[in-house]
Amino acid sequence: MEAEALVGLEKKVEAFNKMRSILLNEPENKNLLRKYLKLSIQTGKKSPLELYDMLGNTVPQLSTLNDEELTDLEVDYLIHHKQYQEAEEKIAQMIQQFPERFHWRRKNVLLKQEMGILEQIIDELEILFLYNPIDIGIRKIFDDYFIESNQLERWKKAIQKVKRISSYNGKFSIHLRDLSIKHNLLSKSLIDYNEFIASLETFEFENSDLTNITYQKLPLYALETFITQTSIEDKIPKPDELWEIIYKERVSEDKEVPFQIEDLNLAFPVWLFALQFYFLFKTYSNYNCYFKPFLFQQDQIALVAEIDDLKIQVDIQQPLKDRSQNLKPIIKAEEGWRWRWPKDISPEQAIKGIPVFSESQFHEIFELLKSNIAEI
Repeated sequence: MEAEALVGLEKKVEAFNKMRSILLNEPENKNLLRKYLKLSIQTGKKSPLELYDMLGNTVPQLSTLNDEELTDLEVDYLIHHKQYQEAEEKIAQMIQQFPERFHWRRKNVLLKQEMGILEQIIDELEILFLYNPIDIGIRKIFDDYFIESNQLERWKKAIQKVKRISSYNGKFSIHLRDLSIKHNLLSKSLIDYNEFIASLETFEFENSDLTNITYQKLPLYALETFITQTSIEDKIPKPDELWEIIYKERVSEDKEVPFQIEDLNLAFPVWLFALQFYFLFKTYSNYNCYFKPFLFQQDQIALVAEIDDLKIQVDIQQPLKDRSQNLKPIIKAEEGWRWRWPKDISPEQAIKGIPVFSESQFHEIFELLKSNIAEI
């Protein structure tokens, strides 16, 4: 509809006038009437109830709105004009009348957020999220509140409950992937380097060739989903577990998975090898660090560390590709600096065919990094 397009372009007065013209020709269109009255809250001086009464007196055959629909419009008007106490009272009355109605309970949460007192009803917020986790408004408030207030254990438990509901597994995993990147959830994982190393013992690989470039051919969402699962579950998924998650996600979008589980089996040793560098820094340094999937897939950047106000990209191309070149250890990158992990220090051991560095080796190499930074 042209009027709705105008709203999207922030031309609300034009949209309001356009809707009025259409409404005069389609007075029985209840959906249009509600949209018109809702838009009037932002564009007109009269309340939607006053406007509705005026239309009822001048427009023949105008569609009839029931008491609940009119109260909904009145509450929106009160909130828009920051008349919060009156809005609270109206919502409380509707919840008392319709205690199971998601709409009014949702509106109550949104109002409390607007008033800055969301903490008063976080139990209700969690109940509504679990009841309808695909409601974008409730989901965003739930995620932002619990992640930003660092109540991650409670947040993760709720997320894990939702993930067990098969009907949400697909599209919900897309949301979690975006959330994981936005909030750097891997940094909030309970996994440290020792736990990471212990988890490697649980894997079995027919081929752990780190020079295999299958991982670069996979769609980026495969690695993003791998990181998301590790962050939220506080454990590293197996290839078959990751495959099931990706498969359900693609089915929910009516799409096929453009690779095979065998491709994941080839990518996993490389991903795990790369992930050790992140956990080395996370566990044995005091610096903030980030794993950015697109940087690893594109340029084999295992992490970005914030060191002395500098963003240092840790490049593991040399140990990963099993080659040594005469390259500068640190160079200017598009954002920050790129530091190349030295090839001349070999990993102390291999677990399930994956070379791993020790804590003492990390400290030795980290001193080398700091000396390279000092030369910038």
